Amino acid sequence: MRIDTHHARLPLRIGEAAHLRDARDTRLTSLRGIAWVTIDGDRRDIVLEPGDSFVVDSDARVVVYPLRAGHALELAVDAAGAS
Repeated sequence: MRIDTHHARLPLRIGEAAHLRDARDTRLTSLRGIAWVTIDGDRRDIVLEPGDSFVVDSDARVVVYPLRAGHALELAVDAAGAS
């Protein structure tokens, strides 16, 4: 499924992942739960706790995973140029 939008809220459970392409300058914010953000070819481990944000600084594919079993992750995704 392809979703093309400037703003999204993504609920994720353990075992699920959000795959983001063309995400440079997109702001990811953990609204609830802990998120692990990985970027293809990037050695960083990016962990977002509730209220934390990260702006994607790469053109590579981004994958977001929930980290804690029993806790749903709700992720806000705001694309560059969104108002």
